Amino acid sequence: MRRYYDATLRQQTGLSPLPKMQVMDKSKSKKEDQEMNQTNIREFLEAARQYLLASLPVQTSF
Repeated sequence: MRRYYDATLRQQTGLSPLPKMQVMDKSKSKKEDQEMNQTNIREFLEAARQYLLASLPVQTSF
């Protein structure tokens, strides 16, 4: 009876990832976060540049 209890308990709780796998997941997510941040910054700067250039008065040469 004890074997059955242990087997079902293991199935319910599940095993946590190995420490090496946890480190790999963290480094991957950090890299993805950095790429996403860089993309967001680039998009923001491009939108700001277009907005600012559009709001400048047109200069005519004399």
